[in-house]
Amino acid sequence: MPYTQSALPWAPGSETSHDAAIAAQAFVGRQGARVLEAIRSTGSHGMTQRECAIGLDIGRPSICARVRALEQAGSIRKTDQRRGGCVVYVAVSA
Repeated sequence: MPYTQSALPWAPGSETSHDAAIAAQAFVGRQGARVLEAIRSTGSHGMTQRECAIGLDIGRPSICARVRALEQAGSIRKTDQRRGGCVVYVAVSA
């Protein structure tokens, strides 16, 4: 399956699928920026995916995807802390 530059998949041979994946890139980028800002705003206290989903009113699966991408990009990192059974993430200083 081919992927866009933002790693969004699209069905080969489907112009509609490709167009939808391209259109989703901007949305995913804005959502990722919101997640990063939310985590960054908590400082060293950090934030769990659950807290982020509730605070931003974004579905947990979307939060999981954005957190994974931010972690892979080196913008956030997992801590050894847990709250409510969930991993706490903090922003990485630039």
